[in-house]
Amino acid sequence: MIDELHATAQKYNQKLDHIPKSRNWSTAADLTPLVLKQTEETRNANLPKLSADLIDQALAGGLESPLLLNDKALSIGMLGQQKTALGLLGHLKKMSKSEQLINSINKNINWIN
Repeated sequence: MIDELHATAQKYNQKLDHIPKSRNWSTAADLTPLVLKQTEETRNANLPKLSADLIDQALAGGLESPLLLNDKALSIGMLGQQKTALGLLGHLKKMSKSEQLINSINKNINWIN
């Protein structure tokens, strides 16, 4: 999955500063926080499509985190897909038991609206 993430970034002429190359990666380490950091940085660089693509690849590669879905909603909201983003956030909010995540979701719903 790491190689695929880097290949996707290359399509956008970008480098992934927070995700190591596969040869430098330990399978015991958790990739999710690194993907989250990278996708946040990518959105902040006004590359929401790359952010969404990286999240989709991470999810397809087996990473499971409501935080990834939260970040995906932000990315697709930036792409003008507010209805889809709000639907994803609404579903995530219903499924979440974490008050911190629910607060983040509410903040993102307000930002997208």
